[in-house]
Amino acid sequence: MSKRTILFYDHHRQNRKDAVRVLAATGSHCYYPDTLQELEQAIHSKTYSVQVIDIEGHRYLTEKGLDLEKSPTIVLSQEKLGRVLPYFSQIKTFTNFVAKNKDGRLSPRDLLVAVSKILYMDIFGLSKYLNWGASNRIYQVRDSTSRGDYIKSVTEFCQTLKLRKSLIQSVYIICEELLMNAIFDAPRDEHGQAKYADIDRTKKLILDPHQSARLEVATDGERLAISVSDPFGAITRGVVIDYLSKCFSGDQFSDIGSTGGAGLGLYFCLNSVSNFTINVDPGRKSEFIGLFDINLSIKEHVKSHASFHFFTTENQASQFQALDQLPTKIAK
Repeated sequence: MSKRTILFYDHHRQNRKDAVRVLAATGSHCYYPDTLQELEQAIHSKTYSVQVIDIEGHRYLTEKGLDLEKSPTIVLSQEKLGRVLPYFSQIKTFTNFVAKNKDGRLSPRDLLVAVSKILYMDIFGLSKYLNWGASNRIYQVRDSTSRGDYIKSVTEFCQTLKLRKSLIQSVYIICEELLMNAIFDAPRDEHGQAKYADIDRTKKLILDPHQSARLEVATDGERLAISVSDPFGAITRGVVIDYLSKCFSGDQFSDIGSTGGAGLGLYFCLNSVSNFTINVDPGRKSEFIGLFDINLSIKEHVKSHASFHFFTTENQASQFQALDQLPTKIAK
């Protein structure tokens, strides 16, 4: 019998029914309290490998003064990310964050991936978000002036899939912004200081082989995934929260000064993708993943809001995630 345990609470019965089926796939022992009182009792009774709690339950428990930082916690919410961000920003140990569209149901795959990444501390790789057999291409990028050649190869790959032009344009923007970040903003010296953040982006910059960025594109026919990773792991929770705050407050990224292209990249990514993930092993690796639901129409995409994920391997940090918008219908 697995020693892994999962606590799942959502006041919508349909969500609980879906979770029973999905979380059984982890091989963990799962607990599904039906009421806030039962949830409180469950928190008192033991410590769990992962806690999945809707924001109403989370607020109820914190108002009771209960310590929710003993276990990694996924917070489910029906509110938009911009509305719940102030609440999460007050949680100083908050490091892990996921938001889902208000109009979209939580996909079983996304819930299973989120929980599994915490259970197994295996956070890197875009293949987790795609079905088996997905086709991919990988590029190592060192030269800032030749990045366009790699992006062109990626967009040509997208054209073979017969994707609409607007989606291919979004792919181009994400590749451009994330590669600029990986080449100019991510590299650090032996003291952890940014090496090239102040260099003019129009200048030619060639990284050493061990500093090169890794660009990957993959698809399973339902989703298209883009990832860019670097070997520095310099992005932090504080920086991400700052960028998100600026996104939702309407501030212009031209005003963020030294934070550079990463802020612009996050802004464009959140407005382009269905799902955006940041994975960080501090001091070792950062990975940015953008997912596109290929089958969404332009109208459906415009109405949707991007899911957002932040995972870290930081050992001493409690892990919080928000899955913004689960279905609101209660099972009969």
